[in-house]
Amino acid sequence: MSDDQIQKRGTSDSSPDNDANSASQKSDTEFADILENLPEEEKPKFLQFIKHSMSAMMMSISRSSNPVAEKITSDHITALINNSDKQDNRDRDERKSERRYNLTTLIVVLGFAGGLIYLFKDQKDALIIILTGIFSFLGGMGVGRSLKK
Repeated sequence: MSDDQIQKRGTSDSSPDNDANSASQKSDTEFADILENLPEEEKPKFLQFIKHSMSAMMMSISRSSNPVAEKITSDHITALINNSDKQDNRDRDERKSERRYNLTTLIVVLGFAGGLIYLFKDQKDALIIILTGIFSFLGGMGVGRSLKK
């Protein structure tokens, strides 16, 4: 297709895609005309100006996309750091209390098992049944805890 046919087709068909294409072609040709008419020593400056303008425009678009980021101050950042430190301390305290609870539970269970062994040391059949039940229960608890994590 020649340029005349493309131009006639663009004027006869008024779809939005063709309007956008013709506007884009028109601005491309205008830009090319401006660039051709510039003196050779001015072309690098002009191209640098266009690049700078485009990057500034892109930065302003990306900056304006997040209005919260513009409102953050050093006080907000300080507050976030302090809150993070407090949360770390709370997590550390929670882990300590969980370890104490697990240690206390272990001591109680071992004491109970030791007491049963001492009480039933003469009745080996009953001791085997009781210890089998205790270890089965503890094994089930261990499997349940490992599956939960």
